[in-house]
Amino acid sequence: MRKESITFRVDAETKTYLIQLLALEMERAEKFGLTPVSRSELLNEAVKNYYFYRMNARDSDPVTENIMKEVDQMIRQNNAVLVNAINSSHYDIRIIHEYVRLLCKALNFDEAKDGLEKLLNTEMPWDIAIPEKVDREINMEAKKYE
Repeated sequence: MRKESITFRVDAETKTYLIQLLALEMERAEKFGLTPVSRSELLNEAVKNYYFYRMNARDSDPVTENIMKEVDQMIRQNNAVLVNAINSSHYDIRIIHEYVRLLCKALNFDEAKDGLEKLLNTEMPWDIAIPEKVDREINMEAKKYE
């Protein structure tokens, strides 16, 4: 395909964006062993993306655009709640992991040659007590919502 050369003026902010994008593409290329993206390729992609954005937006009216913005905002807010819950669970799991490590050290399971086998095959009093306690707590929580 024949390529044409064009020039255009940009403000300082746009030039800064272009330089940052080129730097990011260079880092990505080095990290993954790819050929770096040239400035022309980057600008061509930017124009193509904007073109498809405008062609898609051409068919929508302002009301639809506002609804889409609100829906997008609501999804982001709900995703934030989900991400916070996952992060909280991750924190709790890490705490539990440390308690288990501490318990294994206290019972000398970590230093024994057959420590894992001993841990898996030894019945402890909490093997009965802990599931019962968890069942009671779950039942109490379920009753709150009835």
